[in-house]
Amino acid sequence: MNQALHEALLGVLGTHVPRLRDAYLRHLRATTPTTVRFCTRCVLSNQRPRLLLDRQGVCSACRAAEAKGQIDWSVREGQLCALLDRYRSSEGQPDVIVPFSGGNDAAMVAHRLATEYGMHPLLATFSPLRCTEQGKANWIRACEAIPCTDIALFVPPTLPYRTLARLGFFVVGDPVLPFLYGVKAFPLRLALERGIPLIMYAEGGEAEDGGRHSEGRLGYTTATRTRDDFSSFPPGIWRRAGLSAQALAPFLPPTKSQLRAAAVSCACFDDYHRRVPQEHSSSAVQDTGFQPNPERSEGTYSRYASLDMLDGLHYYLGYIKFGLGRTASDAAYAIRDGHITREEAVALVHQYDGQFPTRDFPECLDFLGLTDSTFWDIVDGFRPAHLWHHDEVMGGWQLKYEVQ
Repeated sequence: MNQALHEALLGVLGTHVPRLRDAYLRHLRATTPTTVRFCTRCVLSNQRPRLLLDRQGVCSACRAAEAKGQIDWSVREGQLCALLDRYRSSEGQPDVIVPFSGGNDAAMVAHRLATEYGMHPLLATFSPLRCTEQGKANWIRACEAIPCTDIALFVPPTLPYRTLARLGFFVVGDPVLPFLYGVKAFPLRLALERGIPLIMYAEGGEAEDGGRHSEGRLGYTTATRTRDDFSSFPPGIWRRAGLSAQALAPFLPPTKSQLRAAAVSCACFDDYHRRVPQEHSSSAVQDTGFQPNPERSEGTYSRYASLDMLDGLHYYLGYIKFGLGRTASDAAYAIRDGHITREEAVALVHQYDGQFPTRDFPECLDFLGLTDSTFWDIVDGFRPAHLWHHDEVMGGWQLKYEVQ
């Protein structure tokens, strides 16, 4: 990294970071149960933010999947057709924005909207922090294969991107935070700029992971989308990073009044067609040329996830903070879809969850402007005492609780 840029990044973080990190850690301690309970159906625990376990020991994500099993999907198909009929352009102009990373879920949704429903999607891509060659190739292949009306690719300036990545890492233990915010804000801003009031997401996220909107009902509105997607790190804090409003704009959503005035509507494709990740992957491979990683993604057992370089750190730091890594999340989905048993999922978690992402680690350190020792000092500071203990005999940190 350029030394002047490195010094600028250090300077803008200023003295706010320790205080903000302490406030975040206090929030985690206040909202996270200290008695760890695992779901009796999947492999998630009550440490996952907003995940609840009922009296039978079943988590809200599994209950959401159970509720979706009772849905009459033929009725939902009719509701989807009625929704799209309200927005379809008769002149071939863009009529629906599809947030688009080039991954299998978004590729499948965009392709089906265009080929099965006669829509004219605009593919909205917010560039990741560090894209792998495989990720770039998948994005290009999908753009060529999907009969879309337009493609909007936004690449934020490097300095604010790196500054916010560092801020995310130091304050909340997540360097991918500016990407997560940017990728969610960009379609909303694009809807206002282009006058396209319908945004179709591949999936709701919160419902699939057991958070809000977990009952399989419709109505995941623009208001709930902005509430859920921008709640983990209040955007007001970002303004203390010393960046201008113009530099921060790509990472922040429009105001609620702006969205209401433009009558922007958000919908999730998986509210109308049941989401089965493995089937989406197969469809994306067949229809858009999606190719999985040549090797297993670090931290999980599949080759379909984490095609961006900093993804591994995002999931590893989630493992540090909550005792749940990418394998636990992937295996929980697979259990609910009937592809593996809970016993098989437990074995996968024991084998792969919490694996450190070594493959791209040197480049990640360079991007963040960190030394190896500084990185680990910050990481270890996010380990909750009720989840971790330092074993002097083993010579390292040990997770106190594992799913059984």
